[in-house]
Amino acid sequence: FRKALAERALILWSTSRKELWKKGKTSGETFELVEVRVNCEQNSLLYRVRPRRAGICHTKNKKGQPRNCYYRRLNFETGNLENLDP
Repeated sequence: FRKALAERALILWSTSRKELWKKGKTSGETFELVEVRVNCEQNSLLYRVRPRRAGICHTKNKKGQPRNCYYRRLNFETGNLENLDP
């Protein structure tokens, strides 16, 4: 948390790697830390972030362009995922 505040960047704890990691460090798709909110029990944080470049996901669309990680939406009626970035 302190490192994220100091760098104003999205830095998280990786439970699989057991280390801090800066989102986008290898891809270059990093985030600016805009706001941090704390829940009523003070046991979780909500980070509001802004992408520093066009894309924010390590995956690309079919055209090879960066995209948002949340590029699929659940259709409530069918239960299927809809691609928002064809």
